[in-house]
Amino acid sequence: MRKYFICVVPFALFTACSGEKEKKEDEPVNDKPAKEETVSLNSLNWILGSWKNDSPEISVIEAWEITNDSTWTGMSYGIQKNDTVFSESIVLEKHGKDLFYIPTVKDQNEGKPVEFKMTQMNENEVIFENPRHDFPQKIHYKKISADSVVAEVSGTHNGKPAMELFPMKRVK
Repeated sequence: MRKYFICVVPFALFTACSGEKEKKEDEPVNDKPAKEETVSLNSLNWILGSWKNDSPEISVIEAWEITNDSTWTGMSYGIQKNDTVFSESIVLEKHGKDLFYIPTVKDQNEGKPVEFKMTQMNENEVIFENPRHDFPQKIHYKKISADSVVAEVSGTHNGKPAMELFPMKRVK
């Protein structure tokens, strides 16, 4: 089984959130401004619903729903041989003019949420970053079609560049 996991706007992704950190990873730090204009969660409506990534090792399912006009909630989990082997909750939350992707994994990061600030967004993709997080530092969702999205987590892991892709198909 893979050691790391994290979801992104509508997808489950792997991440190692343990280990010593020099700086607090739950404090989003980003030298890049998100955008000058105010962002809206409605720009990400294409991510709502349920998504699935099947591989020979594991099936990853991610589902998103609207909580209110400034908060969306998501859940990701992995199923391996009919057992749930990981799960995480995710919040997409608007704070002022900024948008944050906030995953929480029970057995990682002492069960505390980690904030990733939106740094880029257009009609077909969104990028969230937290350069202080151990891995990933970047979460990227790209809409391929109405029923197909690719999630990518990337950054440095154990001192080396790392990246994982999660092509997802809409199931609902």
